[in-house]
Order: sequence, then C-alpha cells, then structure tokens
Amino acid sequence: NGVLWVTEAHTYRWGTNGSPFQPPTNPIKRIEPGPDGRAWRTIVAAEGFPEPVIGICARDGKLYATCLNELFVMDIAPDGKLANRKLLVKDAAVPWNPFGMYRVQVGPDDKLWLCIADHPGTEPVTLTGSDGRVVRLAGKSGGMVRCNRDGSGLELIVQGFRAPYAFDLDPW
Repeated sequence: NGVLWVTEAHTYRWGTNGSPFQPPTNPIKRIEPGPDGRAWRTIVAAEGFPEPVIGICARDGKLYATCLNELFVMDIAPDGKLANRKLLVKDAAVPWNPFGMYRVQVGPDDKLWLCIADHPGTEPVTLTGSDGRVVRLAGKSGGMVRCNRDGSGLELIVQGFRAPYAFDLDPW
C-alpha cells in the first residue's frame, strides 16, 4: 500500500546489556512517504522484542517477521500499528544473536519461505511449526524451509548453509 516497513536492531551482536540504545526495544517501524518520496510520517508499529527483528514481509493485512528463533505474524491495524502477535514456527535452540532466522517471504506457491543460519554451538536447528510438525536440519547446518501461512505443514527445502541472510524466489 505504498508504505515501507523497517526494523531497528538495537541489540544486534551487542545483546541487551551492551546496546548503545537504552532501553533497547528493537522496534518495527512503518514509514509513509510523501508525494516527494521523503518520509512524511513514521510510527513505531511494534516494539519490545528481546532480539532484533531481522526478516519482515507484509501481505494481505498481516506482517510476518522473524526474531532470532521465532517466526511470527501480526495483524496490521488501520492506524499502522501491529497487533495480535501469533507464533508460527519456533527453533528449539536460542542461538547466539544474530545466528537465527533471517529473511521471510511469501513465495509463488503462497507459502512462507524462511532461511535460517546454523548454530555456532553444538545444537542443530530443530524447528516446530504451529501444527506440531518438527523439522531438524543435519548437524551444524543452516538452511531453508517453507510452511503454510499459518505455520502448519513445515518442510525442509535445502540445508548445508552457514548464514543465508537473504534469498530470492523466481516464480518461473
């Protein structure tokens, strides 16, 4: 709808105690551009996340987002605020910031596609979807998964990555 969704990572690599922002809130902001293309209005749509929100995707009145070991969805209210946070996929481990979930987007199959980094420690990536389905990546491996937009039907697409921050989907 012509708005930009951005995140501020107050605790990226620093953690809560080392953050230069006090108090650190890791907000999601909504920016509405004016006719000249400059930011006309900026609002804090949601905040208070313990870790940086890295991936965001707005679609059909909802905002899908990742925060370290969680993929969640929130409703976009008419005033631009985000409400009704619902967990869709969770990683059993709480990896070192920022080695968690990165980019999320809706693919041409209308499913959520998500890339996850490996865990520098010994715990493998073990994800649970909203329907209880578990996907475990092999060893010290990151990868890419997809699921229905409600978090069900989680499935592994590829593994063997270190830290896949971003990806693109070709609809062909």
